[in-house]
Amino acid sequence: MEKILETNEIEKFYFIKGPAKINVLRGKVEINGILFDKGESVVIHKSRSYILRIEKNSKISVIGENDFCIRDAINEEIEVYTDWKKYSSLIVEECANKEKTCKVIVLGKVDSGKTTFSSMIANTAYLKGMETYYVDTDLGQKTFGYPGSVTISKNSGKLFWSTASKSDKFIFIGKLSPVGKESDVIQATEELIAGIEKGIIIIDTDGWFGDPLSLNYKFRMIQKIKPDYTVIIRSGQKIDLFVKSIFPITKIITLNTPPNKASRSKIERKMIRGDKVLSLIESKKSRLLTYGSFFTLGEITIGFGNPLSYNELTELSNKIGDKVLYGEDYDEKTVVIVERLKRNNFKDFYVINTNNLKGKIVSVLNDKGEHIDIGFLTDINEYGFLIKTSYEKEIKGLYIGNITIFDFKLENSD
Repeated sequence: MEKILETNEIEKFYFIKGPAKINVLRGKVEINGILFDKGESVVIHKSRSYILRIEKNSKISVIGENDFCIRDAINEEIEVYTDWKKYSSLIVEECANKEKTCKVIVLGKVDSGKTTFSSMIANTAYLKGMETYYVDTDLGQKTFGYPGSVTISKNSGKLFWSTASKSDKFIFIGKLSPVGKESDVIQATEELIAGIEKGIIIIDTDGWFGDPLSLNYKFRMIQKIKPDYTVIIRSGQKIDLFVKSIFPITKIITLNTPPNKASRSKIERKMIRGDKVLSLIESKKSRLLTYGSFFTLGEITIGFGNPLSYNELTELSNKIGDKVLYGEDYDEKTVVIVERLKRNNFKDFYVINTNNLKGKIVSVLNDKGEHIDIGFLTDINEYGFLIKTSYEKEIKGLYIGNITIFDFKLENSD
């Protein structure tokens, strides 16, 4: 279905929900702080909604699919959009006058508009000519990079939401939720922004916000990062005391969530994550990492102890009743990798079952311990780990999380 929208001497505001494609036929249209000119086009994803500001004497074509929506924006929608534009411009103007790096953290619940507003700040800063960095700390719903990672990207153009956006650098956390990994996410964020001496850094956060544990986590993040601005997009949370507690650390801007904003179901969220994982599977090549040539971090640790001899492996296989593929001696325990055994209650052994590792998403580490690629384990045998990765240079280590490629199958959704 195609609709033609045209303005004369007065600009107009419209609400749009995807899936749709907008083609600018004459003049200009603004979406989330970006101006699209004649001849340009933009795709609105099915899970996204925006306010369009069509400048006077302009004309656009909107081609929609399925349950897309395009209508006149109501006053409340226009007011929220205008408010967002005002404060994104205010933040950028003040940051532009700073000699050092300016940091902005954006907080809010799921589907409150955090990513949309973060992108608006990035677009406003880019148009101002500032160096702009976007840090995505949402482990489950990534704007940039693969699920389970904290990522950073330098904005070099118009920033618009895409499921395929890649990051410039990342640190793999290995979970789709920050629960239990709060300190790791905060530390990863600090590492990724360390060394940036000028420009604006926008830190987009996850939607865990409002309960005591989440506010504890976000307070610690603000305390460590010390942002110049903290933007809170409110959608009914009772957080007055939280706002008061962070006031001495950072300037605070509170904004409203856009009314009628599109939200994503659990299945849609899983599909978006699945799209990124599918690209992970399709673009990788198999490599065998032999025991003794690499180490592992994260959920399991090998590569730091003394490897067991063939005779010791045979003796252990007879003792525990399963074939021991590989083992290492440490001060207090022996770590062994086995084919089938599920027991792990041996006093002197830590047992790793290969079936628990197959399909695990991993981060590939170089000789400096830096995260350089995302891959996944396909097999573990007596020779080593077989992984799929696009990295072709020497691999010194793997960071193994608790995410598998099987976690993204839709039939497991609830």
